[in-house]
Amino acid sequence: ALGVTVTASGCNGTGNVNVPVTAIPTAPTITGNTNLCVGGGLTLTASAGYTSYQWSKDGNPLVGETAQTYTKAGLVAG
Repeated sequence: ALGVTVTASGCNGTGNVNVPVTAIPTAPTITGNTNLCVGGGLTLTASAGYTSYQWSKDGNPLVGETAQTYTKAGLVAG
C-alpha cells in the first residue's frame, strides 16, 4: 500500500492506496536459420506464451508482421 495525503478546501486527509504492479515480461527467445545466402530465405520464431508479437527492423515495426514466426524470402545484400 502507498501512503497518500490529500488536501481539499484546506482540509487534509491521509490514507493508503493499493497500487497494482505488473511485472515486466521476459524477452522471448528467438530461433531461426543463421546461415543466410543472397536469394535465400529467413525464418525467425519467437518463443510461445505471449499474447501478441511485433517484428521490427532497426527499431522500426514491420507493418503486418505480428505472428509468432517471421519469414522473409529472396534476401538481398546490404
